[in-house]
Amino acid sequence: MSVPSQIYFWPALAGILASLIYALLHRTGIEVNADGWAYWQGAQSIADGTGYRYFSGDPIVAWPPLYSLYLSAWIKLGGSEAFVLIFANGVLIFLQGVAWTLLCFLFVKDRLQPGALKYVAVYIALTVALYEGAVLAHNLFYTILPIFIGASWMTIHHEGRREPYIALTCALGIALVESHISEVVYLAATAVMVIVLGTGGLQNRMLSALAILAIPVVALALTAWGLGQLDGHPIEGGRFTLIQNLSQVAEGIGFFVLLESGQNLGWLCALVVFAVVNIPRQSRGL
Repeated sequence: MSVPSQIYFWPALAGILASLIYALLHRTGIEVNADGWAYWQGAQSIADGTGYRYFSGDPIVAWPPLYSLYLSAWIKLGGSEAFVLIFANGVLIFLQGVAWTLLCFLFVKDRLQPGALKYVAVYIALTVALYEGAVLAHNLFYTILPIFIGASWMTIHHEGRREPYIALTCALGIALVESHISEVVYLAATAVMVIVLGTGGLQNRMLSALAILAIPVVALALTAWGLGQLDGHPIEGGRFTLIQNLSQVAEGIGFFVLLESGQNLGWLCALVVFAVVNIPRQSRGL
């Protein structure tokens, strides 16, 4: 099979295989935990025209609205049935299989061995179908994330002109899907913009990045304000403050690098990566 044929065949096969496995695993129903029940209530309320609310009428402030908005579109089309919920998430599983396989091809297309992509496709199909099982916004998050990564990669490697804006659009989408990890995506988006934008030194690139990132940040802030989510994520007896959320982001970066022992090194790791990426470029006058 030629490389151009593999570009379309194996990602499509990964999506079909992932969705088939997902369908078999959910032939008797789908798990709906506390988070999923909140998303479903929000989706049903949006479909009913009553806003982003619980069935009790209280506004939903703990979860961003994009996943519920996605589910509400399927409720409008197919009604409030368990099958509709399974099908809506099955579509995301299919898209994940396609997107992640395409992303892998993007990374190795210059060194791709004939037939190698089929192993990637099978692995991704099994992974997403087994991992994304419940009614959670992660299903939508992991559909948008490979597009963000791919657009960022193409931007850095100068493969097109519009990819920065695709990456920023994905960053906004991720922020409206997952509040806990959206900060990490914004850090990544900022890093991409600092690398590729502007023709002057580091200061000019940072100013360009902040100017463009202001668009999704303002949009996110307005959405959070409209939904009453500016006070942070509710917890028993109170809410997480902004400082607590930022600390969790730092801990998450540390966990990624050094697991449990890295929880206090997140910011240091981020600064080191930022310096490695930008200082050499600045010294060359980029």
